[in-house]
Amino acid sequence: MTKNRFFPWRPEYSIDIPLIDAQHQILIGYIDELYASVEAKKQKEHTIEVVKKLKDYTDFHFGLEEKYFAQYGYVEEASHKAEHVLFVEKIVEFQNIIERNLPATFQILLFLKDWFSNHIMKNDRKYALVLKDKIV
Repeated sequence: MTKNRFFPWRPEYSIDIPLIDAQHQILIGYIDELYASVEAKKQKEHTIEVVKKLKDYTDFHFGLEEKYFAQYGYVEEASHKAEHVLFVEKIVEFQNIIERNLPATFQILLFLKDWFSNHIMKNDRKYALVLKDKIV
C-alpha cells in the first residue's frame, strides 16, 4: 500500500491497543486504496478487488472485536455490533454499485471515511477504556 492521501492515519485514532490499532491502519489503508482506484478511474475489476479486500478485512477485524466483547462481557456489545452491521452494509452497497457499472461516487467514500474515523474516535474508544488492560 502507498502512503495514504485520502484518509491518512492520525495519532488521535490510536485506542492504545496495538493489535486493534494495527488493524485500523490496515482498514484505513484499504479505504485510501479504494479512493485511489476510483480517482484514477481504474478498471472496474480492480475497484471490485479493492472493495472485496476491504470487506474481507472488515469482517475479520469486526469479528475479533466482537470476540473480545463476548469474552470480556463488554456491556455495549449489542450497540457496537449494530454499528459494525451498518458499515458492512455500506461496503456491500458500494460493491453492488460497482458491479452494476454505475460510477462509484465519492459520497460513498466520504461515508466510509467519516463513519470509520468517528467509529474509532467514539465507539472504539469506549471499549478500549474498559478492555485495553485485558487485550494485550
